[in-house]
Amino acid sequence: GGGPGGDHGNRHAQRGDAESQFLRHHVRARGAAGVIVEDTSGRIAAWCAEHLGADLGDRVWPAWGIVRDQGLVGAAVLHNARKYDIEVSVYGTVTRGMIRIIAEAVRDSGCGRLSARVRRLSPLRRHLPRLGFTYEGVTRQYFGRGRDNDALRYGILIEEWQARHG
Repeated sequence: GGGPGGDHGNRHAQRGDAESQFLRHHVRARGAAGVIVEDTSGRIAAWCAEHLGADLGDRVWPAWGIVRDQGLVGAAVLHNARKYDIEVSVYGTVTRGMIRIIAEAVRDSGCGRLSARVRRLSPLRRHLPRLGFTYEGVTRQYFGRGRDNDALRYGILIEEWQARHG
């Protein structure tokens, strides 16, 4: 039950509220951390920006979220696109699988580089180097006042991503 292909144990999709209906139809992958969903409507981007306390701009960008029974628990949003670089901002639970999906989307767009900014205390700061991202420095108080609101900057060239991950 639960729609096309069944719910595969996703109790969130069985709740029947509008949010779970939206999320169920945008599923990209399922894993131990939750369900990865893709969104171009701006809903996940707005959720991420609100939790980061950051302005990610007016343009609706592709965003991905991690959904568990209680709803969104993490998100990643593409923004600040320039000719050769796209930035991703993240909040909450973000998995390696989600970062892989994002890097593939950037590669497919023809852009040559993916940049990431994460809070100093984010667990993702340990995952990005394992995926091949290079630490590029600190943007002090990027997310607000205080050292905990510093952003650590990472980047990876698409050629580096392809050499490492195919």
